[in-house]
Amino acid sequence: MGSVLKRGGWWQVRLVSLLSLMMVTLSLASCNAGTSTVSSSVVLNSGPPDRSAGAFTTYPVSTLGGSPEAIVVGPDGNLWFTELNRGRVGYLNPQGQPLREFALPDVTAASYALTVGPDKNLWFTNSSLGKIGFVTTAGKFRQFPLSSPFARPVGIAAGPVADNALWFTESAANIGGQIVPAIGRITTSGTITEYPIRNLSGGAMATPTSVPQMIVRGPDDKMWFTDAGNNTISSITMAGSITQYPIPTANSRPFSIIAGKANDLWFTEQNAIGHFSIATGTITDEYPLPTSGSGVRGLALGPDGSVWCSQFQSNSLSKLLLPAGSFTTYPLEGNGERPDQMVLGPDGLLWFTAPGSNSIDAFALP
Repeated sequence: MGSVLKRGGWWQVRLVSLLSLMMVTLSLASCNAGTSTVSSSVVLNSGPPDRSAGAFTTYPVSTLGGSPEAIVVGPDGNLWFTELNRGRVGYLNPQGQPLREFALPDVTAASYALTVGPDKNLWFTNSSLGKIGFVTTAGKFRQFPLSSPFARPVGIAAGPVADNALWFTESAANIGGQIVPAIGRITTSGTITEYPIRNLSGGAMATPTSVPQMIVRGPDDKMWFTDAGNNTISSITMAGSITQYPIPTANSRPFSIIAGKANDLWFTEQNAIGHFSIATGTITDEYPLPTSGSGVRGLALGPDGSVWCSQFQSNSLSKLLLPAGSFTTYPLEGNGERPDQMVLGPDGLLWFTAPGSNSIDAFALP
């Protein structure tokens, strides 16, 4: 059995401690109106993940205080992840072994977001040093400095196939001598282009309000990103034209964003899941989580297209139930995991980073 744990605005460095894990058995319980809470068994070991419905399996990262952040399925079928506090990129195969880590050459590196590039390398943002880099599946690194060492790149995603490049967000690019928020584009050979983001009000860039976060390629082949400062969902064309769509809820702090299966997008707010229709150009719904201050972070689609989210502060995973708009929640019973980014693995399990317990975790969907 695998190491199993049951649990039912821009980048920031987090100090974490490695906590002990234990076996727990819980029962079905009702919660607030509009939601249900389900708990499942917890086991700790180092073999294949527990595939029992609702079970969590935890694989501790060997680097103390690594604080795993992003997670993606690599071109080799492994689960690749970044370690924010220790400047590392690692991988774990879906059977739980081996878990390997590769250290960036920069001692103060903060590897944040991660994506598979068109060249089949793993591309990442180095938020603390203003760089975009990649690592091969063999563990070889290469990095490219941005226009400012303080650019603070956050999200990164591959563009359309015909574009053959990657797009990323940055909060403090140096464009024409001005330090401004921007969307950047980098080719696989390292050529960088940066496009400034205007304030939602159209105000002067000398006092920018934009704080771009995560980014994804939409089904319309535009790049879509969340903007916590402007409180918008925004798109950028391959020519660099940016369109902004205000979120109805003020100060919603949008962060993660993923493409849906119906010409749409899903995004996180600080305590809700939002839905955006590309066809109409509107935010059609905002679904609040039942627990106040839950700290919604990661998003992933299940095999059936259902929307799952991680809740960093309330330490749980939740499934959005449509059309009702309610949630079923699976708590991570008190081990301080702090679930963050998520991805559906090739094995049909939901994999996520847990910086609080310094681990990579798998969840067997019910």
